[in-house]
Amino acid sequence: MNQKTVKKTGTLLWVHEDMLDPKHPIYHEPHDQAIGIFDTHHMQNAGYSLKRSVFIYECFCACPIELYEGESFTVISEILSTNSFHTLLTAPSPSPTIQKTLDQLQELIEINLIAEQAFAGNPKATLTPRFMKYWWQVRRNVLEEPK
Repeated sequence: MNQKTVKKTGTLLWVHEDMLDPKHPIYHEPHDQAIGIFDTHHMQNAGYSLKRSVFIYECFCACPIELYEGESFTVISEILSTNSFHTLLTAPSPSPTIQKTLDQLQELIEINLIAEQAFAGNPKATLTPRFMKYWWQVRRNVLEEPK
């Protein structure tokens, strides 16, 4: 894992566990440095299995980022204190830990959230207890039908 700090100005891109797609549209946004943080403290508190932690790590490795280890808020705060970033670019997350980190960071830097387009879904689809019923409702949105 990379622990180097490079003097930059402008926008810092924080890639967290809810945006691990290397094709995420956020990479097309202008930024000076992209980082990911392998936050083992968060993973342990959330009860992540070893398999899930390894999956997250491997996804980080596939993304075009500098990877750090530590608690997210602490690592980002250190990067902000040694650089001149004016904006933090990241994606929204349902994780209470990531939301708390973003709330803490709002006092240090302006935050812009860029959401990824939903992988699947149909607003007209009704909730169903069976996956296959749901799948048949949304499959055309997910797969290209042969012509």
